[in-house]
Amino acid sequence: MQASSKHSITLDKNYEAIQSVTAIVADTLGPDGLNVMLVDEFGSSFCTNDGVAILSNLQIKNPIAKYAKDAALAQEERVGDGTTSVCVMLEAILKKCIEKLKTEDIGAIKLSKEIQIAKEIIKTIIKKNSKKIEDIEDSHLFFASRIASRNDEELSKVVSELYRKSFKNYVGEFFDLSNHIYGYKNQEERVVEGLLLKKKAHLNSKTRINNGSLLMIKGSFEPQPISSEAANTDEGVRKFSNNVQEILEVCKKIKKKNIEAVFCSGSIFQQAEELLVKEGVFVISHLSESQFNNIQKLSKAKVVTRSELFEQDQNFFLEKIGEFKSITWDEGLKAFLISGPRFNFNSLILSQNTKTLLEERVRVAEDSAKVFYATFKEGYSEGGGVTEIIALKEFRESYPNSPILDILEAALTSIFRQIKINSDYREEFLELRQKYKEAQVVDSTRVKTSIVDISFDLCSQIIKVKSVVLANNCSD
Repeated sequence: MQASSKHSITLDKNYEAIQSVTAIVADTLGPDGLNVMLVDEFGSSFCTNDGVAILSNLQIKNPIAKYAKDAALAQEERVGDGTTSVCVMLEAILKKCIEKLKTEDIGAIKLSKEIQIAKEIIKTIIKKNSKKIEDIEDSHLFFASRIASRNDEELSKVVSELYRKSFKNYVGEFFDLSNHIYGYKNQEERVVEGLLLKKKAHLNSKTRINNGSLLMIKGSFEPQPISSEAANTDEGVRKFSNNVQEILEVCKKIKKKNIEAVFCSGSIFQQAEELLVKEGVFVISHLSESQFNNIQKLSKAKVVTRSELFEQDQNFFLEKIGEFKSITWDEGLKAFLISGPRFNFNSLILSQNTKTLLEERVRVAEDSAKVFYATFKEGYSEGGGVTEIIALKEFRESYPNSPILDILEAALTSIFRQIKINSDYREEFLELRQKYKEAQVVDSTRVKTSIVDISFDLCSQIIKVKSVVLANNCSD
């Protein structure tokens, strides 16, 4: 069943919305992509060829275009690269789908199902053809992260150094270090030993501790609260006093167990903190989720809650505590550096002259680090749009009667074609494939499968939209 006239009008409008977004970022794709100048309402401007920066700063009102923008940005959040490629592939597949809906006897629901089936097959082919990483020294990790760093060789080198220094002699779980990158003005760019913690401790806390055990408390470490009504009664005052005493007793037990440091994700009762510090225990509270999780991974501590601390048995602390090699205050960085007993999470310090440039450099480095991690975990594939064309060839050979071969051809050749246009390449596919191999152009396999995932899913949703209405105009 061909699309109705109303559906056709909606499809055309939605395609125009996607096309308008893609037109802004498509020319930035590839090593020779052009820049886009972004100008804000105050007249400030900057040039970039980074799809994330461009899309993040676009003021979009059209709901379909905004939907696509948010999904494309989710690609960057998920794997650190491929945002522009999502837009390019989405436009290509959507255009071909609309043509088919208008000219052939197929409905949007049926077509959407075919796209979803093909999506899973294409992803499987890409994963099958990917190459695995042997170890942390594999040069393809650098090459993949270089693509995500917008071909910034120096930035890719320090990101690679961050991972290699952290995991070279470590045989445990491999972690994403994209949240171990920090921006400073007037600092030398370098990898520093230890997990950087931008937090201040109690005024009387030690500035250096070596080889100790630590306790990690999830949530607040405060006395059990009482109601405002109870607080005005003698019984309520006695109850709160007992609750305070319970907290202080736990603090004494912490010290007796020779715990050298306490990290808390929430607040710590002031009297409890002062007692612990007086006893020589290092204390930091109000940690972010990321900070708390990083310390927990580094120390191998088991997280405890306030209520568990009151119910502990004789072996409780021994089962929960973790270890650290050193906790040291760095005056230049205005932060603590924490080292683990068996391995280190190192930290990357980046620097730029202005706040805007510094934030952008940190974000690009975070993307590069995400891709490094994804490549280590899931391997790498040929870049430049080659992988998608190889997948298309294999799909065509295995499913020669698929009703959407023309749609897949448009989608899976789109990235290759756009890069070729942007770089003004005259070579054909086989010549360019060899050229990319010689230049070590590779992408994370996870980036590739995610691009297919998001663009195919978006297309499946958009072709099923028959009309766009304001929610407050809808009746129950």
